[in-house]
Amino acid sequence: MAHEYNEGRLPIHEAAFRNYDTVVERILANLCSKDGNKNNENEDHRSQEEKERANLLHQARIQEMVETTTYDYFRLTPILAATVGNARRTIECLISHGAKVTSRDGENRSMASIAILKQNVELLLYFSQAPYANELDIWNTLMNMFTSKISDESSAAGRILEQLTAPKYIKIAWSYLCNLRLVEKTIQVLVQTVNNNTNFNEQLLTSCLIILYNLLCIDPNIRSTFNQNDEAAHAFVQMPKTTDTLSLLFSQIVCHLCDDIRCIQSFANQNLISNLQILLDQDTMNIPKTQACLYFDILGKIARCKTDYQILIQKSSATERTILEQGIYLLDRYDRHITISVLHFIRELCLQNDQHQQICADNRLLISHLLNALNSSFRDVQRSSVDTLQMIVTHNTASQLTLLQQGGAEQLLILLNKATLPRLRVSIICTLWSLTGNERSRKQSMAYAMGVSTLVEFLNLKTSDQLYIVLDAISELLRRIPTENENIPLILGRRHCIPPIVRLLTVDHEQKLLLKCLYCIQQLCLLPTFRPCRINQTIFQKANGINQILAFIRRSNKDRLLQAKAITTIAYVIFDHKENKEILTTTEVKQLFIRIASLLNAADENVRIEAGAGLVTFICNDINYYNLCSEELSLDPEHFQELLTSENIPVRCNAAFQMIIVIRLINDRTAAEWIGRALMILFRVISNKRIDDEEKILPTDIIGRLAHIPTGFGLHKHSGVCEAIIASDGLEHLISLLNSSNILLHGNAAVTIDCLVQHSSEGQRRLLKQCRVHTQYLNILQIYTCRPSALRTRIDELYSSIHNEQVHFPPIRTTRQRRSVPTT
Repeated sequence: MAHEYNEGRLPIHEAAFRNYDTVVERILANLCSKDGNKNNENEDHRSQEEKERANLLHQARIQEMVETTTYDYFRLTPILAATVGNARRTIECLISHGAKVTSRDGENRSMASIAILKQNVELLLYFSQAPYANELDIWNTLMNMFTSKISDESSAAGRILEQLTAPKYIKIAWSYLCNLRLVEKTIQVLVQTVNNNTNFNEQLLTSCLIILYNLLCIDPNIRSTFNQNDEAAHAFVQMPKTTDTLSLLFSQIVCHLCDDIRCIQSFANQNLISNLQILLDQDTMNIPKTQACLYFDILGKIARCKTDYQILIQKSSATERTILEQGIYLLDRYDRHITISVLHFIRELCLQNDQHQQICADNRLLISHLLNALNSSFRDVQRSSVDTLQMIVTHNTASQLTLLQQGGAEQLLILLNKATLPRLRVSIICTLWSLTGNERSRKQSMAYAMGVSTLVEFLNLKTSDQLYIVLDAISELLRRIPTENENIPLILGRRHCIPPIVRLLTVDHEQKLLLKCLYCIQQLCLLPTFRPCRINQTIFQKANGINQILAFIRRSNKDRLLQAKAITTIAYVIFDHKENKEILTTTEVKQLFIRIASLLNAADENVRIEAGAGLVTFICNDINYYNLCSEELSLDPEHFQELLTSENIPVRCNAAFQMIIVIRLINDRTAAEWIGRALMILFRVISNKRIDDEEKILPTDIIGRLAHIPTGFGLHKHSGVCEAIIASDGLEHLISLLNSSNILLHGNAAVTIDCLVQHSSEGQRRLLKQCRVHTQYLNILQIYTCRPSALRTRIDELYSSIHNEQVHFPPIRTTRQRRSVPTT
């Protein structure tokens, strides 16, 4: 041992540690000579037996040398020293000379253990791919050290696992780690570390969090594994979050886990909401923005999971300020990412929760932030603000009024005109429509403010809910009465609105969307008082619309309401249009009548009234259809009598119209009596001041239809209906509707009056008499009456006489002045 170093190491240990593989080779080669040089003088004179004996002696000395341990505390063999020094070439050299890879040091550590303690991940992976990998048992050693109660071992193993699960090594290491239940053991170690109050190991906790974070997108079973450990959620909530690193890792992992409902339930049961509230309250304005965003992302996922959790979040009292107030306070930082996260949380908090919607609507600071965000330079902030406003006002009348009072609609309309991104514009449209609620007058003005071009632009949307809103707004626009200056159905037809709507009928959308499509087609093709829009009817036919609806009827056998609506739509499309009528064969019309007969006996009154609407539209359309109906159908008067007593005003009015049209097919002798009853139903609605103006639009339009329908053909005779209305006080009731503030009602009334008195001198005389008393009627009638016509001429003359006639007063004279009398 002359060459032994003072530190207790031999030269071979030092050379192995420093990766001097050539030196190690020389040391092992010279073991047989005394002076370090081989004596080759008598080599050639030795016998074979002597050579073999010398070789065996040399091998024995080599084996002794490679297993020699240092005389210090560590007791390292050369191969262990090479492992400490990351000397790969030397390790292979020693192994080639018989060094055992199973060697252990003074603390019973193997080569794998030493590599782990030295945190040498490259060497560990090198061992894992070596031929002797099985002897080293690397991966079991790694996991045993990771779960060890010895702090140094578990910390070192944790650091190794951090690196192995990082993107740099995960592809190589995952094939080894996936079978070791790494997630389960990491959660187990994390729980033990958090519960260890006597000797808390922050480094090990950090390693556990980093490992889990790295595996979030690698292991698809991480959430289910998390749920299998009952203490996991408790450990996450209770773990110290003393550093930004720990807080960030905690929030990243919890946010990912909260995509699973079971994880949310586990966290909620462990008071995660209160924990987050406390974290948010600690120096709120200085919380790192990434952490703040993650906290609100977590809370948003919890709120979306369950209504009870929404209430729990709002009522959480871990701090003086509620979580909602903390979020609104953070909006003052005007940070893009924080704003988006907080607004997303607010949307989830208000989802289907009227109380929370009203709380948000009443918070003037929040509304101010939302309206300011509409002017942000970031499109995602603008869209998030728009979506939040929509969520606050959806199905909540009080919050709608609150936002309208604060000018929300005006700002949204301004943004709609400025915005260029389609997704943002769609969100604005949906929000504006949510602001209207169920108020028809608001819907009417909002649809008009959005405009035809904007709405037609989005008829190719893929999302059903958004598409329904666009169609609903178009339908509301189509309710406006066409005038000489503004014919919205014609404008929409020319803007290529019809083909996209027809295409929607070829896809199996939900019922309400399909019904809205059919209703829009009806409005486009047949205007109020049954005036056909032939241009739109032609466009519809060229878009193969009639064949599509016929196919749609055959396809929708199970939905009777859709069937009835589609049949009515066909009747509207062919109304008074020769080319469209020719497309329908007699056989197809008969089949439609058979379907109508079946639908008239449905249990649902809406189906029956819709089927009846289709029937009477066919009958009013053509004498041939009238005759075909009389031959093919046997109508029951009780069907209409039941509907005439319905509490639903639209059903009652539609039934009255249908009774007037079909009564001569049922019983010609009592026709006059039934027509009188039906007209009385319509006029009771019109004259009743307690009924809302919106509900008076339909009966007014029906009277206009009766006045507009051709009279005197075949059995279909309605002559005398208009005269009866004029002779009674019906005309006066209609004229009184011109006082309505509802633009649709007084427009419908004007068109109906025009149809009613067009060929009645008495009716025109009584109308003009009222106009002399109420001059404002003239303005309305001038807008809606058709030109040229005798009535329009008389209205224009009366208007000119009232507004343009000059009044001449006699000259003023004194009392003494005597009038001169002319003499002959």
